[in-house]
This record gives sequence, structure tokens and C-alpha cells, in this order.
Amino acid sequence: MLPSVIRFILIIQIICALVFISEFIGQVFGIKALDLPWQWHEYIEISAVAGLLIGMGVTIYTLRATLQRNRKIEDQLLLASGEFEELLKLKFKKWSLTKAEKDVAHLIIKGFTTSEIAEFRGKSEGTIKAQSAAVYKKAGMGGRTQLLVSFVEDMVDHGQEKNTPVT
Repeated sequence: MLPSVIRFILIIQIICALVFISEFIGQVFGIKALDLPWQWHEYIEISAVAGLLIGMGVTIYTLRATLQRNRKIEDQLLLASGEFEELLKLKFKKWSLTKAEKDVAHLIIKGFTTSEIAEFRGKSEGTIKAQSAAVYKKAGMGGRTQLLVSFVEDMVDHGQEKNTPVT
């Protein structure tokens, strides 16, 4: 739904709520803001109720649409995450990484620094640097950036392959 339509409906709801609040305050404190015939008060109140009900309906519609969109995006994210994990496994197998090298490579791809990886794994930074160098060498990469770029490119290429119609 268009943001301008939602804003318009929100303004109508605010006006309707103000009508009821002013009517309530007038009755509690005996203040008559407008000296209108009772029929006009009824028309105003009926219109305010209609405005609030329409606003409620639009709110429910918008909320349902948003929740459906969120579920779809979450499903796509899970799918992409699963595909990324599969891509990691395939690459690691292709490069013949050891278990330790796989762990280090996985943490590098997640964006952790050498010192953070060393702390997580309970190893020295020198050990992590050596394992990182082994990963880069086996992968044929010059360093961390090239490694990350290769995975991003593979994911983009894989996504394009899936969305290309077969003729």
C-alpha cells in the first residue's frame, strides 16, 4: 500500500480519535465546544466510527501483507544461507583444507580478525596466520579480500544461473 494512503488514513484516525476525546472531555467538564443539533453529533460520531473501522481494516491488511513479505524474505534468507554453507563445503573440499584450516577459513569469511580467531580457537596469532596463509595458498588467493570476493562472486553467479530461464 502506498505510504501516502497510509498517512492519509492515519490522519483520519487521529481526527476521529480527537472527536471522541473532545466529546468525552466536553461531557466530563460540561463544556460545549459547538452548539450543534443532536443529529449532527450523531453524524459526526458515526463518521468517526466509520473512519476508525476503515483505518483498522487498512492496518490489518497492511500488517498481514508485511508479515507475508517478511516470511518470504526469511525463507529466501534461509535458502541463501543454506546454499552459502553448501558452497563453503564444496570449496573447502576442492581445496583439500584440513579441519583447522576449514575452521579458520570459515571465521575469516565471517569477518573475524586474526586476533579474534586466535582467541576463539585458543591458538596463537602466529598459528592462525600460518593456517590463513595455507588457506589462501590452497585456494589460489592472494589474501583475505580475494577469498571473500571469490565467495561473493560465486553466490552472485549461482543466483543468476538459478534465475536464468532455460531455453
